[in-house]
Amino acid sequence: MELIDISIIILLVFLAGYSIGRRQGIKEGFIQGSNYAPISIRNKMLKKGKCPICNKEIENQ
Repeated sequence: MELIDISIIILLVFLAGYSIGRRQGIKEGFIQGSNYAPISIRNKMLKKGKCPICNKEIENQ
């Protein structure tokens, strides 16, 4: 094998690994965001005393 063939193979393996890792990272990020969003919304609601979705005042019990 020549140097160009080896370089092309190394580049293709690198790009394949990069694309697989990127897709996996996007999936994990989406899952983490889905888990964090309700907690964040609840935290903002309690701090401001208003619902962040409909902007309605929260009654204290």
